[in-house]
Amino acid sequence: MIKQATLIATSKLFEKAFSFVTIIILTHLFAPKEMGRFFFFFSLVSLLLPFMDFGLKKLFVVRAQNSSTIKKKTLLGTLIVLKLICGFLVLVFSLLLEYIIHFNEPSFLAVSLCFCAVFMEELAQLFRSHDHLKEIYKFETLAPILNKAGCLLCIYCFQESISSIEQALLIFALFCLFGALISLLSLRDVIPIIDLKYVSKEYKIILKEGFPYSITGLFVMVSFYVDSVILGYYSYEQTGTYNAAFRIIIVFGFLSAGLSHVLFAKFSKNKANIAATLNNVIPLITTIFISIAIGVAALSYGLVDLIYNDDYQQAASIMLLLSPFIFLSAFSNIFAHSLEAAGRQKEVMKFNAWTSSFNLIANLLLIPIWGMYAAALTTVCTEFLNTYLSYRCLKGSQTEVTLKPSAFTCFFIMAMLTTGYLAAQVDVLLGAFCGATIFIPLLITQYRLINEHTEETQKCVS
Repeated sequence: MIKQATLIATSKLFEKAFSFVTIIILTHLFAPKEMGRFFFFFSLVSLLLPFMDFGLKKLFVVRAQNSSTIKKKTLLGTLIVLKLICGFLVLVFSLLLEYIIHFNEPSFLAVSLCFCAVFMEELAQLFRSHDHLKEIYKFETLAPILNKAGCLLCIYCFQESISSIEQALLIFALFCLFGALISLLSLRDVIPIIDLKYVSKEYKIILKEGFPYSITGLFVMVSFYVDSVILGYYSYEQTGTYNAAFRIIIVFGFLSAGLSHVLFAKFSKNKANIAATLNNVIPLITTIFISIAIGVAALSYGLVDLIYNDDYQQAASIMLLLSPFIFLSAFSNIFAHSLEAAGRQKEVMKFNAWTSSFNLIANLLLIPIWGMYAAALTTVCTEFLNTYLSYRCLKGSQTEVTLKPSAFTCFFIMAMLTTGYLAAQVDVLLGAFCGATIFIPLLITQYRLINEHTEETQKCVS
């Protein structure tokens, strides 16, 4: 499991790193105001993403367990048809929202291109769902990396010819289509069967099962993207600056997505061992993501100076405010996936409703006053609330987890705090190198300690 999680996490890191470098190139081509438009359009479409997702990939993994090949093919064909229908409805609604928000100068082309990019990535994930079921991660890692790497290479090579955000969005959409075509190779053993009678018979049941996933996803998207949409209403420039900082945070924050991705498949197959698996990985999650958050906070001003130009200097203070999001999102991701795998989607939906409502209300009230600083603080507070509520759901159940840190974990964190303080006093690259030099040996030591503890526990049980 650790090897699979490491593979997915590494691929996610490369994927986000390629996307991030692409954004860096674009920030050197466009001022914060134009980049604000770019981020606004993606945020607007992403806000509606759950309505074309409906947890269809997770539904396939859950429903296809122990099913015959014919049933898997028919189910997958049905899910693809539903994805296409839901996608068309989301496109129409996205264009309508853009007209309502910017009725004087609506950018329908930009919204349509953003939709194509997001939809193709969603469709590609559904294509790869059978490989996910079988715990084969070849195309799960390869397709997104080729998509992002190709997009980066194209924008880098033709940067002097790119004169508008719409041209950049077109490149994004084309390479997302390329990623979807590669993902089609995952269907080599299960070519989908499209049976319209089966679709008309099952679509209500499937959408009903997927509704909790969709609502949960909507709440998550609100927490992630509503701030950029609200900021975009008031100021494209602040939207660009805020997202320049958030993109750095999200490169590290999405590392937990790889681990959650692997764990969900494990949990779905063996629900009885959810607690044991969680208690094994939590010490690693704690030290890895708290250490990364410390490093990002310590090096925030140096990183912004290194990566962006002078137009984005305010992004450093936003990045410092957002740094706790890295470890909070890691915990909330893992906890939510374990609850969903245990069949407790409604509980996840309930606490996500509370957190997204808080996020929406806080952003509506505070962004008009404090702008992007309010958006950053609200994001961190929302993720803290999300982590706390998901932990409360786990506590006292069959998936109870233990957050009590070991002595070595405390030592690890103290060592990284000291290193972070010292790293902040020197050049950003030297500071990052020194931090990594201390972080990697400590992480390897903790990994070995966890393995020894797991082996001793298994011997006691047997």
